[in-house]
Amino acid sequence: MKTTTRSLMILIATFTVGAPALEPSGCLSSLTLADVAAAMGAKVRVQPVFSDGALKGWRVYETRNSSQLSAQEIIEGSLMTHVCGIPAREIFAKGGDVCCTVDASREVQVTFKFSEHEKQFTLRRP
Repeated sequence: MKTTTRSLMILIATFTVGAPALEPSGCLSSLTLADVAAAMGAKVRVQPVFSDGALKGWRVYETRNSSQLSAQEIIEGSLMTHVCGIPAREIFAKGGDVCCTVDASREVQVTFKFSEHEKQFTLRRP
């Protein structure tokens, strides 16, 4: 099995989302890993990173193959830490559910952490 396929399978397992769960704060959209990965680009690879038993985030590779990631200067091996403002560890603790309080049908907000700072931006979905 190719590394890309294996990484995608691990991510899908991490992000598997059932029926959208409505929370008191209001879940307007639910996302799957496939949705986020598709927004980044077909050739981008994503790999989960764990630390102390908790999901720290997802390393993103082949960023040069994504016009959106390149435009945001997201470099090879960058760590995506949030989706829709929700930290990776919380997403993992909730079984991979990504419940967005905004409409994520056309775009999704992501956050990348670099050595000393974070960069938040919106990925447009295909």
